[in-house]
Amino acid sequence: YTLEAQYGSGSIMCKIQPKAARRKARWRVDGGEWLKRGVTVTDLRVGKHKVEWQPVAGFTTPNPRMVPVEDGDSLTIRGRYFPVK
Repeated sequence: YTLEAQYGSGSIMCKIQPKAARRKARWRVDGGEWLKRGVTVTDLRVGKHKVEWQPVAGFTTPNPRMVPVEDGDSLTIRGRYFPVK
């Protein structure tokens, strides 16, 4: 058997757009606490992590994403809300 172990950690930070949604918009990693934009989640294990966004009235919510983290990564992702017409 060949086993491959992945060690290490990385981080994810989220920017939220547009400006009109930022005050109320929140995001989280792997079902954790809801965070404001610009907050960095650190010490994430190597692997894929689920990022979700909270609904904001008057906007469509971004779809959840699986974000791959490699050792030493410092990732910035964007959550884009679109105004409901």
